[in-house]
Amino acid sequence: MTLTITEISGRRYRIIAVSNIYTPGGVQALNMRLLRGAAVLKQNNFTESVTNSGNSLGIVTMNYVYTSVASGSATYKMQMQAGANNTSCADYGDATQPRQFYIEDIGLS
Repeated sequence: MTLTITEISGRRYRIIAVSNIYTPGGVQALNMRLLRGAAVLKQNNFTESVTNSGNSLGIVTMNYVYTSVASGSATYKMQMQAGANNTSCADYGDATQPRQFYIEDIGLS
């Protein structure tokens, strides 16, 4: 999921990503990241012990507060990656478990 916003210098922004992680390839480690451009803002790591073959981890939420240092366009992404030597991971959303990705301006720093 990707969002692009126009930031204002000195403003704080809350970035929230909500997703339902699914491991169709079997038990595996995976990483879920929030990025601003190519920079990783936050990363959650899930080990093999918390994933089940073909089952969902349930809804996972990541929050991050960022203070902009310059005005201009910025692109934010939520990204998932399977751990080393693993097959696949996915996220999904539907009417009862929606994926959400939003950024809100929460005021001056």
